[in-house]
Amino acid sequence: MKPILCSILLAFSLNGISQNYLTNRQVYDFAIGDVFQTEYQEYTYIGSKPPIYATKTITNKIFSLNGDTITYTINNQTYQPPSCATCPDIRNTFVATEVVTDLDSAVYKENLTPCYLTSDTIIYNSCNTKIWWITSIFDSACSTTSSFSEQYFQGAGGPYYDIITPSSLSVTRKIYSLHYYRKGNTTCGTYNSVGINSIEENKQLIKFYPNPTRGAIKFETSDDFVSFKVYDIIGKICLSGSVNNNAIDISKLIDGTYFIAVYTSRDDIKIMRVEKQ
Repeated sequence: MKPILCSILLAFSLNGISQNYLTNRQVYDFAIGDVFQTEYQEYTYIGSKPPIYATKTITNKIFSLNGDTITYTINNQTYQPPSCATCPDIRNTFVATEVVTDLDSAVYKENLTPCYLTSDTIIYNSCNTKIWWITSIFDSACSTTSSFSEQYFQGAGGPYYDIITPSSLSVTRKIYSLHYYRKGNTTCGTYNSVGINSIEENKQLIKFYPNPTRGAIKFETSDDFVSFKVYDIIGKICLSGSVNNNAIDISKLIDGTYFIAVYTSRDDIKIMRVEKQ
């Protein structure tokens, strides 16, 4: 049975850390274009089902007027391999909205084994991402022998968890792990492209220039882009329209940093960061 976060977690404890938690602002600090890939796996005494892979791309970010709430728009793609030789795989694509409030409060942690106390530790993974790691502390006085651990990643969300729940008939283990994330030009983990529409695997097949630009942006790509949206750094849509001859024009926008999302007729998406001068 593989350990949770095996592909990206190489952690060590920190000494002398005064804050042993992360806030909502720290954990859910996403930018347009960020990509996260997770895996959900469930084991029982009779075996396990195929894992479910989920790939999320942040496509919009809006702050409330008082700055204490963020609303994200997220493109989701899920894939589950076939469970038998004649069974089909399962694929879904959908758009979801997620709202984060109380940004400066500690992330709400749920004690999944209420009889136990929990241990809180701040650690770093091999990509130097700060993680709030929460584990149950075994207590022989408790009637349950369940155990759990959960993690919140700074800038990469959560909770990701590993829960073991024994019963009189079986033992169930549920693992929800973060295997890959891309924030800006930084990546961590191994991207799984099986069953997922092109988000990462073909990202090198598109070239755009010039960057910085005074307005005109041209693409060199094998994809057939049909539309685009331009977002500012707080997630507001500043411009949208059709892609003509693999080019768009942002000359009407004021100088600054923008994220351009271009879409194919199949709703595949590429997101680029551009500097307008």
